[in-house]
Amino acid sequence: MAASHLRRLCRGFTLIELLVVIAIIATLIALLLPAVQAARESARRTQCRNNLKQIGIALHGYHGTHNVFPMGYHWPLGTGWTYHLLPYLDQGSLYNSFTVRTPTTMTTSIWQTGAPEIALGKYLPAFRCPSSNSPEAVENVNNIDRRVPCDYVACASGTRTTDSATSVNGIGVENIDGMFFRVSSVRIGDIRDGTSKTIGVGETLYESSEIDHWYIGSDDMGRNNTPNTGDASEFLGSLGVAMNLFDDGSSTDALELSFKSRHSSGVQFLFMDGAVRLLSVNVNATIRQALGTRRGSEVVNEF
Repeated sequence: MAASHLRRLCRGFTLIELLVVIAIIATLIALLLPAVQAARESARRTQCRNNLKQIGIALHGYHGTHNVFPMGYHWPLGTGWTYHLLPYLDQGSLYNSFTVRTPTTMTTSIWQTGAPEIALGKYLPAFRCPSSNSPEAVENVNNIDRRVPCDYVACASGTRTTDSATSVNGIGVENIDGMFFRVSSVRIGDIRDGTSKTIGVGETLYESSEIDHWYIGSDDMGRNNTPNTGDASEFLGSLGVAMNLFDDGSSTDALELSFKSRHSSGVQFLFMDGAVRLLSVNVNATIRQALGTRRGSEVVNEF
């Protein structure tokens, strides 16, 4: 009797029982994995949101000091809006590490040598969305050894659809309808559409050598001659084109100007009142374009 009882206690799992247990565990993992991935994406989206909020604080800090928002980009110095924000993002030492000066020729740029070039290769988390698949750095870009992409661009327009410094429809020209453009000097009082209805900065992605976005400075824009007509999108985007237009190999202006992200639910934007909102890529085109202008007098309802 005792031996029989002992044999029952020592009996192990059968193969069928083991397979059932494995199947149950696999099912539980399959059920939990999407929840884990969703939680991770939520955390990444929150960090991206915090980045944009910090950029918003920096923009208003700059305005508080200079009574104007930073320019979208400067030609021929080749500085972008991100360069001017460095002291307001705890990067004062980087900002002071080099002196920006006007390039002397069409073929040379201060961004190719010395401290400016080193700055272009410094990774700054404030300008990188955690959900992005942009490379950490790109080697040998226009005679620059290492350059770090930027996942945020300023909004130049709600209507423009070309990346040009000469075209009437281009974002590279001065005095257009968005917040940031060439040598822009927009003040809070100039935002006639209201700061809560005007976008300042949004997400983007580096996708290729043509669909590229950078921070601090630009070799192509830093020349003492006519600027490259297709490089304003290194710093700027436009809501005149649809969101989430991903690289299809065509390298069109729309692909370069499109605000885009890897968030499954949309693209995050900083509004000029400091709020960060996620816009669905399916938002009405008229509303999208209206949010890109600062003085269009459009009527924008809920979005």
